[in-house]
Amino acid sequence: MKTTLLTIIAILATASLTMAGMTSWNFDDGTAQGWYSSAAGTLSIDGTPGSYYLTVTGDAFTSATNQPMVDLSYVVGAGDYLKFDYKAADYTALSVVVVTEPLSSYAIPQMYEWSLNNQIPFSSFGVNPGDTITKLGFYAYAPGYYGTRAISIDNIAIVPVPEPASLGLLALSGLAMLLRRRR
Repeated sequence: MKTTLLTIIAILATASLTMAGMTSWNFDDGTAQGWYSSAAGTLSIDGTPGSYYLTVTGDAFTSATNQPMVDLSYVVGAGDYLKFDYKAADYTALSVVVVTEPLSSYAIPQMYEWSLNNQIPFSSFGVNPGDTITKLGFYAYAPGYYGTRAISIDNIAIVPVPEPASLGLLALSGLAMLLRRRR
């Protein structure tokens, strides 16, 4: 009984360590949670209680328009990725911007329309393990379109991939439970 209890505690501790570094924003509390508009766009929280999302609206031809940004200090690990949901108005393109220390800025190609559960590895931005992300943002524009454009973003998360040592400890704990059960 004592061994089983210790094994369960070890598994829970390992599982909590593997997800300890997750950084996320879902706006369900009705606040911008540190996000701001870095350009001419207007930032607002829209939706219904418990289902809010971040919206940025601006003129399609304003340079650097519609840029919701957040300042952070996140050290990238191997395999870490960015996860988010977004909706852009018709003809509005969305790019993700990552600024790192040492100072570099990376963007991924444009995406269109409503998209849930996007998962983009930081390596696809050219960000290396050990780099520190200092700003994260979204850039929207509507090439060839006159008028106001809007993008909505929700469920943003920087998801760490567990280190091999943590996964090994988790596997070892599971093996210990199986062996204990066979006795």
